[in-house]
Amino acid sequence: PLICPATFTTLTASSPTPGVTFFWQPVALGGTSITVSPSVQTTYTVTPSAGAGCVGIPATIVVSIIQKPDPGFSLAPTVCQN
Repeated sequence: PLICPATFTTLTASSPTPGVTFFWQPVALGGTSITVSPSVQTTYTVTPSAGAGCVGIPATIVVSIIQKPDPGFSLAPTVCQN
């Protein structure tokens, strides 16, 4: 997803298998959802686990920051003619 600077987005993982838990990196949090507010583009990895050493294939998502627009204008000098 793309987010504006200093805003938040929620990332959510799901599984059709009952009892699966999730671990998120680089934030080192567990849970189905995490709310993040990165200041730079960040890649998040979520790893599912069904317990007893049964770890699933990790998935990644990139959160990018929309850069503030630069108006990019300049003032031209005024020339008066007689």
